[in-house]
Amino acid sequence: MSEYPYRGTQARVLAYVLKIGHALYIPAIEMNKIPQRTALEAKALVLLAFRNGPIENIHSGHKICPTCKTHLNRISDVEMKEIMIFAVDRVATLIMLREKNVDRYETLVLRALDYVRGWDDPVIVREYLRPYRQMHEGSL
Repeated sequence: MSEYPYRGTQARVLAYVLKIGHALYIPAIEMNKIPQRTALEAKALVLLAFRNGPIENIHSGHKICPTCKTHLNRISDVEMKEIMIFAVDRVATLIMLREKNVDRYETLVLRALDYVRGWDDPVIVREYLRPYRQMHEGSL
């Protein structure tokens, strides 16, 4: 079987699409399911880079309302789940693109640069550089 199981018209359309420079097209046969390793990596990256940060404090209600003296939970559990699914889906897709279609991945990253050029430069999270056994439990 060929690399792409397309025949006849489908094969000609695919060849044309790829020939005209739309290497950004990824056949559905290659990208119809996120591999388990990629899914787990995406979930871990979102947890490490995003979930266990300021958004968790907003979600868990660490701010106290000055008037009513109760904890403010400004993001509901349902909203937080939606945000996490959104982030994990995109990170997983980007990981897949980086592995399977570098041109598309680089195009997306280059387009994103227009929006992030004014952002602060990242700093190294020193805690992540220590051996795992030295990290405090629950501090991920």
